[in-house]
Amino acid sequence: MYDLILRNGFIIDGTGEAGFEGDVGVKNGQIQKVAATIADKGEQEIDVDGKCVTPGFIDVSNHSDTHLTMFTEPHLTGLIRQGITTIIGGNCGTSLAPLIHGRAIQAVRRWVPMNQINVNWNTTQEYYQELKRRGLRVNYGTLVGYLSIRRSLLGDEFRPVTDGELDALLKMVTDAFDEGALGVSFGLAYSHMYMADRKELQAVARTVAEYDRVLTVHMRDEGSGVLESVKEVIDIVRHTGVRTEISHLKILGEKNWDLFEQVMSTLNKAIYEEELPISFDVFPYRANNGVLYLQLPYWVTKGGKEAMLERLQDETTKRKVISEMKRNSEDFSRMVISSSPNNTRLVGKTVTEVAKNQGVGVEEAIVNLLVATNSQITTLNYGIHLRHLKQFVEHERAIVGTDGVGHDESVFSDLTYVHPRSVGAMARFWSSEEFSLSPEERIHAITGKPAEYFRLKHRGLLQQGYKADIAVFDRELFHSDATLEDPFHFADGMTYLFINGKAVRKENEDTDVYNGELITQNI
Repeated sequence: MYDLILRNGFIIDGTGEAGFEGDVGVKNGQIQKVAATIADKGEQEIDVDGKCVTPGFIDVSNHSDTHLTMFTEPHLTGLIRQGITTIIGGNCGTSLAPLIHGRAIQAVRRWVPMNQINVNWNTTQEYYQELKRRGLRVNYGTLVGYLSIRRSLLGDEFRPVTDGELDALLKMVTDAFDEGALGVSFGLAYSHMYMADRKELQAVARTVAEYDRVLTVHMRDEGSGVLESVKEVIDIVRHTGVRTEISHLKILGEKNWDLFEQVMSTLNKAIYEEELPISFDVFPYRANNGVLYLQLPYWVTKGGKEAMLERLQDETTKRKVISEMKRNSEDFSRMVISSSPNNTRLVGKTVTEVAKNQGVGVEEAIVNLLVATNSQITTLNYGIHLRHLKQFVEHERAIVGTDGVGHDESVFSDLTYVHPRSVGAMARFWSSEEFSLSPEERIHAITGKPAEYFRLKHRGLLQQGYKADIAVFDRELFHSDATLEDPFHFADGMTYLFINGKAVRKENEDTDVYNGELITQNI
């Protein structure tokens, strides 16, 4: 007898193949049978009446760990309502493990205050043990954030690493791999990675390739330097053979949109002519969210946050910074402040509003905001062309993710302003008419494809022997009302959601079940 049988569903199994009507049988947290009809009985049987039955969605570009909501908002309602059953953390160069010592965790400070949790681990294994003790709402695996370990070793010294330091960093990476880490992430846009040269990056990438793990890359520049940044990633892959995913691929800023054809042509040549193992993830929105200091010229941030703030408070330097920013390709006037832990009254205001209140231009307002908030401030900005988004999403190598953060109901307050991707990305991707993809292609992009690329064993498909991570939703009703102007809406239409065979959502209501598993990849 099965523990559970879902009957009469429209099954989209995650492979990309055509859907069909049938039943799914579950026993001991695993899928035991997928067929047009299951003759045996189940201890529990649910008639899902033609609803879509798919694998649970996999978000490979999630930040619930480094934004600490896995600890502070562990119900992760925003992820559950989207049908997300598995998240990969440690993205964009920043992870919560491994740690050399306390200052390694400081890379997280640009988003959240660190006094919200007690960090009682150093190694990846100890970190996993702590998560297991707390209980997981969804399945979770982590990458090694290379920015985090490099910063913890060098502090705020902006220089290339020595051969001995590189050996120590590579030892940290391989130790984390032995303890189950899924790969390494580079955050090349952030100041503490500026001095990581080609030799260093390739050495890390080569190690990742030797262990058959994945490398994810937050590129150095997504604006005027996006083409050179794509070429840098391709160069790393070409010389190391590492399986690589570009994180949240996009071209920011209207002045840079004419680079799209060159970027796409360069990528396609690497993928199809050179047959390099390159993929990328995309979030299905036209607005980006990021730390505000990335709008500054590179030289201003050299030496770390304290050096940057000291420069910005020097009047002569400040005027030079403002002058350079005026030549920037970003449209600062449309920026919305999305987080400011030190001054929550700023949240939801536009940079234009702040500039008007101060009687200054938007560039000077940005500098003033960075100083006033001690650089702990993020902004949301409209800067992505719809046609580019569409073509990226529809690409054969595209994986759709959120690049967001899991939240519970406490996020709906006047102290926060979330990007709608955190509460609605998967639902929007499913329901949007902007993308010319079949239902089967859409599900493949958020289930089977990410599971295969990240080597997530027994997840991402509805097949015998796979983990019973299963989403059940009405194809017409599953959608998101969250918008950039009004993001405070969880996704609607997810009827059931099972994680490892247990229901975390049942008959359109959330349960209190914590049945997530740690995802490791050991040799």
